[in-house]
Amino acid sequence: MSYEFRIQQFQQPEENATEVNTIMKRSFSPSVYIDTIGMVCVFQNNTCPIFTPHGKLITYDGWHTMKHGARYVGEIIFSQYPLNQL
Repeated sequence: MSYEFRIQQFQQPEENATEVNTIMKRSFSPSVYIDTIGMVCVFQNNTCPIFTPHGKLITYDGWHTMKHGARYVGEIIFSQYPLNQL
């Protein structure tokens, strides 16, 4: 796949993951529950990128991150509250 094609690929989070995420957000304060879906899946219709802006694979199955994906997600979540307080 070309770089241009890869960076335009997005997916919806799995329905059960978004349902659990919603329950957790309602049940816990932001200092306790970290909404990673809400931080990463911010594109059209709350979709998640499949590739980093550099064209590297974030996840192969929608759950487990690859090396570049872990760095990408880590940069996002550690730049926002509460992890940016560490």
